[in-house]
Amino acid sequence: MRDLRTRLISSLVFLFALGISAELESTTGRTVGGLAAGFCSANFSRIRAPMNNAEKQRAQILGWFAGLAILASFVLIFCTFAIQSVSC
Repeated sequence: MRDLRTRLISSLVFLFALGISAELESTTGRTVGGLAAGFCSANFSRIRAPMNNAEKQRAQILGWFAGLAILASFVLIFCTFAIQSVSC
């Protein structure tokens, strides 16, 4: 679990540095907001390994739903850009 937390923090630091170097103020602000929200929510919940198979299965299902939500958001982004580029 400590490895997971370390990788997550390092990726957020990388995104923050990328946002500053590209001078994308809105992206940097959103990254800082996401970092703050994640930090606050981590204080309310405890990161631990699943206790039994039912918890493990529930965690895997929630992980797949999160992945599908991310995939759907990328599809909507690409559809929006495709519609905007056709109408211009």
